[in-house]
Amino acid sequence: MEKLFGVEMNVLAIWLSSLMVLIFLVSVLLASRNRILVKLALRNIPRRKAQTALIIVGLMLSTTIIMAALAIGDSINGGIRLGALYSLGGTDIRLSSSVSSRFGDNYLDDSMVDRVRSELDGDQRIDGIMPLVREQMPVVNEQSKKTLSSAVVVGPKLDSITGFDGLIGTEEEGRTKVDLAVMQDGETIINRPMADDLDLEIGDLLTLISPVGRSDHKVLDIVDPVGILGGTESTRASAMFPDVSLQRLFGRDGYNMIEISVTGKEIVEFVTHDEEASKDVTKKLKLAFTNSDASEALFENLKTPFIRDALENKLAEQESAARGSDTDDPLSDLVKGLDQDSITDEFKIAAIDGGTQATIFEVAEASGDPDLAKSVFESLGALVEIKVDPIKNRSLQFAEMISSGIVVFFTIFGSFS
Repeated sequence: MEKLFGVEMNVLAIWLSSLMVLIFLVSVLLASRNRILVKLALRNIPRRKAQTALIIVGLMLSTTIIMAALAIGDSINGGIRLGALYSLGGTDIRLSSSVSSRFGDNYLDDSMVDRVRSELDGDQRIDGIMPLVREQMPVVNEQSKKTLSSAVVVGPKLDSITGFDGLIGTEEEGRTKVDLAVMQDGETIINRPMADDLDLEIGDLLTLISPVGRSDHKVLDIVDPVGILGGTESTRASAMFPDVSLQRLFGRDGYNMIEISVTGKEIVEFVTHDEEASKDVTKKLKLAFTNSDASEALFENLKTPFIRDALENKLAEQESAARGSDTDDPLSDLVKGLDQDSITDEFKIAAIDGGTQATIFEVAEASGDPDLAKSVFESLGALVEIKVDPIKNRSLQFAEMISSGIVVFFTIFGSFS
């Protein structure tokens, strides 16, 4: 674990150690000046042996429970972190269309990919930008007659794969043995879970069932389920193809994801992470792909007296519920932004937050003005051009949250002992 109760473990250890030393020194000082009180306190130890033993055992039990809580929390945190890091590989930030595939075209064309590259051009924190197609579809091994109703198929742009391919390989032969760029149309690299499920070997044919029919692809190699070929939580079987292959099979142009690798310190083998750099790049991308016209319209709509007062009341309720504690609440940034004469970056970031948008929807609907509500809804709908998900930071924060919750529970339980 790196944090406990939101505080860095190193900082927590230093402060607690310092506090313990301070208490010990104060106790020694008071004991040296009041020896009679010390003797009165210590004389109860031999006189009440049962109570003394009970207190000692209770303290030992409490300490054991708290230490076990820290160990369990650290183990769970480490397990989730390793799973997330190996699954994501070089991917720190994931970009996708703001339109859900259920409601429209969720693919990004080449011009949008070029725009992303332009926004990040020259940024030394960027290790790679990889557009890709990621879908789920049925796959078959015609020879063994085995089928998977849903497998993850990935089609990255092969000339953009630098920074994302470090994990692709096998434990036996080294993780960097596979050259992904050599793949041609009609060829594929699959991961070990798919090979086991379908009884596939190198050189066999994998059959994809796509909207245009069945197509056979020769298996070039079988690799570990990590990085690009890590699959998903529910579907581990995964196969990689050239982007042109999947675009042809789905009858689509462009890509439905753009993944970004940020430089950082190597956390595990071939996987780097820098939390602050990822935060900064995420903010940069969110600002770049927030529609300026929609922001202006939303800014003016939220400045209307009713909505502004309602947002301030919502903020006051949240602060009251938080008992005045200092929190990073996007709604607070939104309300502060309304005090300015022009739109600030903090206002834009707050406006695209999901929780803040839900509050704005609620307030606009309660305004009783259909035209105002419609204008607010339209502004919010056009606000985000591309969804920016700091997926690696989010996954690691989830690991911290789960482990911290376990530590808190057992620490409280231990305190009662």
